[in-house]
Amino acid sequence: MKRLNRCVLVIRPLPPYLEWASAVSDDDFLDEEDAEALASAYLLPDLEDEEQAEALLAEHATALFESELSQWSEDPARWPEQRDMDMLLQWFAIDMIPLVVDLGRDTLKSLPLEYDD
Repeated sequence: MKRLNRCVLVIRPLPPYLEWASAVSDDDFLDEEDAEALASAYLLPDLEDEEQAEALLAEHATALFESELSQWSEDPARWPEQRDMDMLLQWFAIDMIPLVVDLGRDTLKSLPLEYDD
């Protein structure tokens, strides 16, 4: 096992996002039971402290919000106008996980990490 020099940001949808996603999709109504299955994880650089994590989140809040919105609609005209840090925190529960461990080939017989553009 190897500790990676990364943190993980986990974003879980809250009711306002679930309501919006239900309105823009043809799927059945999404509810809080769906939230865990709709969670997203983002790798971040290894952060020193909570203050650094908050600054990074604030810097990328709009991009993160838009990434989550694009999972349900690629049309920005269907997105809410306000897509800032305040709205992100109203629509999503956010957790920072400071430890990322790669169990690696020895444990999981895993494939190497790959990047998708």
